[in-house]
Amino acid sequence: MAKKDNIRKVPAKKKAVHKQEKTGGVRFKPGNQAAVKWTDETMIPELNKILAVLGTDDNGLENTNIVRANDIKFAEEAVMCAGVDLRSWDYWNEKEFQSKLPKDGVVLGLIKKIKDICRLRLAYSGEIMDIFLLKNHYGYMDKMVQEVDANVKTENTNTTTVKLDNLSQSTIKELIKLKGVAK
Repeated sequence: MAKKDNIRKVPAKKKAVHKQEKTGGVRFKPGNQAAVKWTDETMIPELNKILAVLGTDDNGLENTNIVRANDIKFAEEAVMCAGVDLRSWDYWNEKEFQSKLPKDGVVLGLIKKIKDICRLRLAYSGEIMDIFLLKNHYGYMDKMVQEVDANVKTENTNTTTVKLDNLSQSTIKELIKLKGVAK
């Protein structure tokens, strides 16, 4: 009969799983990039890298007209090209994070500048999809032209249309008096 080895089997350790907090966020652990405390000293170099990407033309040269330097139209694309973590960019744009920054600070100014450059690039392109994005994400609207007409009803219920833009103030007052509305 074969002798059984007295080897005790050790259960394999389970991988540590991030437990989600009540808010749905993952707890921070050492080495987690999201746990970095963002200050002016840590953010300004990252934002300058993004601006450098936006200001470099297709040949790799710095362009003096940063709005027309290259074809990058989205801030997220510039962020990824600069090697900045997209999650950090999203975090910097959260209202809760921005509310903690000084309103006239350098960081908010750089974030706004990056967004404005991308918005202007969309506007200058004139492409249909870019116009669609401007309307849906930046609040742009088609120009609405309204013509104001005044309808004056006579007593026999006939309606007369009068264009007010060609009439003088005195003529308008006379029309109102004829209708009996003037005070």
